[in-house]
Amino acid sequence: VVFDRPEVLKVAAEMVTEYDVADRVQLQPGDMFVDPLPTGCDLVLLSNILHDWDVPECRTLVGRAAEALAPSGRLWIH
Repeated sequence: VVFDRPEVLKVAAEMVTEYDVADRVQLQPGDMFVDPLPTGCDLVLLSNILHDWDVPECRTLVGRAAEALAPSGRLWIH
């Protein structure tokens, strides 16, 4: 599942088509601070996100990502 703003998902959709992975990728628009994140995830990747925010917002994002994980899931920060 790729969860991001609709304008970002336009680019992701092009890549999904280019690499022929539509059967394995779900694009879900949303606001990472407000909208529910996909749950039961084996892995959550926060890539090029935390550097944009102050500590309180980063804590919120990391907490929300951790809550989306399955019990043995992993959180990767890039």
